[in-house]
Amino acid sequence: MPKLLIFDLDGTLFDTTRSMAACGNAALEHIGLEPVSTAVYAAASGGSVKEFVGAVLRAAGEKDDRLLDAFWDVYLEKQRTLVTEELNRPYPGIRELLARAKEKGVLLAALSNKDEESVVNIVRTVLGDGLFDLILGCVDDRPPKPDPAGALFILEKTGVSPEDALYLGDTEIDMETANRAGIPAAGVLWGYRTKEQLAAFHPAYLPETPEEVMILL
Repeated sequence: MPKLLIFDLDGTLFDTTRSMAACGNAALEHIGLEPVSTAVYAAASGGSVKEFVGAVLRAAGEKDDRLLDAFWDVYLEKQRTLVTEELNRPYPGIRELLARAKEKGVLLAALSNKDEESVVNIVRTVLGDGLFDLILGCVDDRPPKPDPAGALFILEKTGVSPEDALYLGDTEIDMETANRAGIPAAGVLWGYRTKEQLAAFHPAYLPETPEEVMILL
């Protein structure tokens, strides 16, 4: 049984496509571009801020990065306030998985490439304060995933060895992060990528539902 579960946010804990679309399309409107679909945001999720914004801008017809900062300023402002469950819905079975893990004494951490204030606000607002032992987002002095710095920081703070942890994520970025940190990975199939995309990184598990992860506990 793992002693620590590390969860990605978008596409793993929550379906945040509504939130991303609400924030992103407000930002696109602000800079004079047309909105894009939720599918664009889902496909763009997982990477760094620059990669995410660049993908959205290209989908909206902007071919260079001249509007990146203007877009991000509006997106970030919206993201820090739009933290309701309506826009950030936990996937079916997530609450039960987290509750089972706590019952078994398993430590819980969240690791996202969203800015840290937004990550903390979303997790605590929707899932409650005190459930997670560590909540990490993107900050200036820690590189984003797939750099393993965040995952290694969690291991250090919890005192758990890599082989006793399990990293749950839904994107290629998550799988690479886990691999680089030496942590067994679960490529969750309820998120934003396909089984084939995740299987290419040879995760230890490819669970289709949170209930399948419960078996490990």
